[in-house]
Amino acid sequence: MQKKYFTIASFTAALEPGIFEETERYLAIIILLAGFNQYRNLRVPIAIYGSALLFGLSHLGNVGWNGETFEATIAQVIGVMGSGFLWAVLYLYSGKLWLPMIFHFLMDYLANLQSGWNSAGWQFNSWATDYISEVLMVLVPLAVTVWMMYGKRREVLEENADRLMNLSPEFNRH
Repeated sequence: MQKKYFTIASFTAALEPGIFEETERYLAIIILLAGFNQYRNLRVPIAIYGSALLFGLSHLGNVGWNGETFEATIAQVIGVMGSGFLWAVLYLYSGKLWLPMIFHFLMDYLANLQSGWNSAGWQFNSWATDYISEVLMVLVPLAVTVWMMYGKRREVLEENADRLMNLSPEFNRH
């Protein structure tokens, strides 16, 4: 990691996606939960994986940003889906939007410190390590999210989905 220092530019370049991209994911989760609400056993996985896919695809516009090639952009789209899985689960499990916002900010800020300014500008040189990194950035978070789909963890995800859709009994008492 290169030694970089705090600047307002690096801070705000990480703060903006932390807030706005997680708000965008929140809206995608709500829309997907509402759209698939009649499929109670599928709505949470669809909301998590669908919002992560949309999050990844939203990075397609980074082609050319800070010299990012098309191949590097595709790698970024695939790689950030992994963090999208985790942040969607973190939101649905905790019910707190500020938690994934903070994690997203921290991840981007550390990338900004390493690159010197902005987390866009991914590199992909088709080396074996590039492919291994991509696989790990998706499979590890995917394994965690699949693990979250069982037992008490799944019940918490479902309860928070009910709360978001205003289906919880405590919200329907009048």
